Amino acid sequence: MKINFHVGVHKTATTYMQKRLEVARPDLMKSGIDYMPRDPFRKAFTSRLKDIEPGDFRIGDLAAQVFEGVPHGPLDRLILSDENLIGNCARILASGEPFDTGKGRLSRVRALFPDADITLYCCIRSYDSFLASAYCETLRFRRKFLSFDAFVEHLRFEALRWPSVLDRLIKGLRPDRTKIWRYEDFREHSDRILQDMAFGTPVPVVAKTQDKPERESFSQMAIDVLDLIDAQKGPDVAGLLINVIGNKLLKSEGFDGFAPWSDEKRKSLGKAYEEDCAALDSALWLIPPKVERPLLAG
Repeated sequence: MKINFHVGVHKTATTYMQKRLEVARPDLMKSGIDYMPRDPFRKAFTSRLKDIEPGDFRIGDLAAQVFEGVPHGPLDRLILSDENLIGNCARILASGEPFDTGKGRLSRVRALFPDADITLYCCIRSYDSFLASAYCETLRFRRKFLSFDAFVEHLRFEALRWPSVLDRLIKGLRPDRTKIWRYEDFREHSDRILQDMAFGTPVPVVAKTQDKPERESFSQMAIDVLDLIDAQKGPDVAGLLINVIGNKLLKSEGFDGFAPWSDEKRKSLGKAYEEDCAALDSALWLIPPKVERPLLAG
């Protein structure tokens, strides 16, 4: 069995990729490739991962649950994609260490597929925009408002740096190969990335996958309003209004995206991202960063 395992991370166009793969599934099956759609896969596998015993696991049983009687391919070339396998944005706040459970969870995945030929796919993103988006995503699941400054103060930045994150994920899954790309390069190379993930089979763009992102981040205006409510009424009241206000003031609705950094801090984070991209093993890059264009904008 050959498995192309896409683990995200969050806020790196994962939902868009999953939509395209799901829509393309009938065509992929004609080439002997199958894709387990995210939501049923998450329900049958990701959410139950800690309870699945390697000796009791059968890929055919998983397929029966995911596809629920729908015909599927022979499962010898399989695409799996779920960013929750390495933890969610809320875990960043819970532990202060991003994707701290990723190594252990992926180690368990490898135990369930001990003989599979596995390729790990992962996207990385500039720290300034990633943290801003991760903060907004974290807020969605909180009952009590938390300021961005408090969010960042709790974070152990060294644990977020991509060489460290990727090292943990690779040690957990022990893939036969790893392929990474930058979120900043995804729009230009999305077709190539998806085709590689689909074992060389093109994944067409269709109307259903040309829509706006499934869930935009909160706008700067939304966070400003929530900060004001927090200051006047407290975090409990602001917490009740997070999704009401946030979803009314999305950055895709004519409002600027949340941009919490000073120019100096943004440039510092950009430099760290540059350095970390340069430090990563060149063999990992599916789409190498362009050397003729500075990674640091502005």
